[in-house]
Order: sequence, then C-alpha cells, then structure tokens
Amino acid sequence: MKILIKKWVIFLAAILVLFGIAYAQATKSETLKTVKLPDGEEVLDLNGEWDAVIEHYGRWASLGSTRNVIKISQEGSLFKAIRLQDDTGATSTRRKGSMLMQGELDKSGFKMIYYIDGSARLLPCTGQLSEAGDKIKIDEGFVVRMTLTRK
Repeated sequence: MKILIKKWVIFLAAILVLFGIAYAQATKSETLKTVKLPDGEEVLDLNGEWDAVIEHYGRWASLGSTRNVIKISQEGSLFKAIRLQDDTGATSTRRKGSMLMQGELDKSGFKMIYYIDGSARLLPCTGQLSEAGDKIKIDEGFVVRMTLTRK
C-alpha cells in the first residue's frame, strides 16, 4: 500500500513540474514587448539602450574590438541605432550620435539590417534575435560582427 501511495505522489509531482514548465514558457513569451503594425502584424520592440560589443575581423582585424552603448529608435518595423559614446579611435563617422546601423523587422525577426561603416556605407548583415528579445547578434560576414544586449 505504501509503495502504491509513493508512486502516486511521484506521478503527481511530475505532472505539477510539467505544468509549471509549460506555464513559465507561456508567461515568458507574453512578457516580450512588441509593436503592432498597421497591417496587424506584430514585431519585437527594440526601442531603448543596448550594450554593444563590436568585433572587427578579416581585413578590419587591426581595428580590434570596441564596446559602446547604443540607442535604438523604432518606428513601426523600421529602426535605427546611434552611438551614445565615441568608438575607440573614433573618426567623425564613429563618434557619439553617429549612426551605427539601421534596418527593418518582420514577424520572424530581421527583414534587413545594415551596418554603417566609417565611410558611411551601408553593409548588409544577417541578424538573430534571442527568444527573450534581450540579445541580438549581427554579422556582416567579412569584416564586422556585433553582439547587442538590452540594458
């Protein structure tokens, strides 16, 4: 009899754990901030300040890595990011207030994203949003990649 009761207790505890995990995942997805577009589609809200780690590689490897704080401003699905600090060894195009990137979102993430280099050229990139919406990884593919973390 005691063995049967122990099995039921273990079974009920397992069911409660599974329901708890399902509830936690549902709650987590509900806390993501989104922006509703005129067509009814919802995209992630990127507005705010982000810590940025900018890594140069390939032919730009001599520039090394820099850290900055950026501010993303979003209107609908379009966004732009500006530097809130000068980059190390900053030229006029990499100073506080200068554009770092711009792009467009859709319901599955980035529709397009561009890094703005020291010559003010738009370099197409790929981008990945974390499931929680608090981290972004961007890679141009040849010379620069960034990791952004929401403050």
